[in-house]
Amino acid sequence: MPKTENHPVRNKPPSQVPPLAPQNVSQTKRKQETETVVKKEPPRPGPSKSAPAAEEKASAEPCRKKMKQSTMPSKPLTSQDVRQKALDKLRAAQFRLLNEEMYLTTGSETEQAFKEDPQAFKYYHVGFQKQVEKWPVNPVDVIIKDLAKAGRGTVIADMGCGNAKLSRSLPDKVVHSFDLVALNGRVTQCDMSNVPLKNLSVNVVVFCLSLMGTNLNSFVLEANRILKIGGALKVAEVKSRISNVKDFVEALKKFGFTLVSKNDSYKMFILFEFKKTQAVKEHPGLPDLQLKPCLYKKR
Repeated sequence: MPKTENHPVRNKPPSQVPPLAPQNVSQTKRKQETETVVKKEPPRPGPSKSAPAAEEKASAEPCRKKMKQSTMPSKPLTSQDVRQKALDKLRAAQFRLLNEEMYLTTGSETEQAFKEDPQAFKYYHVGFQKQVEKWPVNPVDVIIKDLAKAGRGTVIADMGCGNAKLSRSLPDKVVHSFDLVALNGRVTQCDMSNVPLKNLSVNVVVFCLSLMGTNLNSFVLEANRILKIGGALKVAEVKSRISNVKDFVEALKKFGFTLVSKNDSYKMFILFEFKKTQAVKEHPGLPDLQLKPCLYKKR
């Protein structure tokens, strides 16, 4: 039998087979430990798909509450509330109508109309007060503050006085209050072109939002008649009624009044103070004083 050659590796005993390298064993062990740890570690909670929707719902909740509150039905109106609303609208409409008539007629014609219907003037005055209350500043309050500085016993003629607030606010002055209808005991009812005062008898004449009508010349001439030389004429008027301030001032010069001061810093009205420099009576050379009427849109 032929001799078989022993292969150096094939014929080596199993005990002599080279073992795995130590490096491979340690890597395998570490890998197993890592896998074990990964398996044992509980899953971390991540942002779920529903999270944004939940956050959106939470942020929208206050808005929904606000909307719910704003859309909630208000307290139902009582029959008294409904009646009052209707009455307020009616009075507002009456005020607008009366106001336009007063701008477009003479003082004597308006006086006659109010004599025939005294209640109409009360409606007018209530509407006027409500309108002025909406203004940032009431011009009569500005005039009161200014006249409070005048000497004790200063004689004042308040032309178109309304409820005579000027008189009530200046107890140490002598205030004559005139209007087309007497709303209280302080007011003398008359046409402002013919007031029951003597010539050169007052220190101050006030027209506070009262230069109304088509006969303004007669009002200003009456102011000149009763004012002392050097006396003050105070005029407060709605800005939109005076289209040209310079022309207005120049016209007043022809009636014997020189401008002392002008204040147009207020939103709704302009305030003038003039000084009487000479006596002036009616004559053909006088300009025709006109102010623009306050007309309202038809509703």
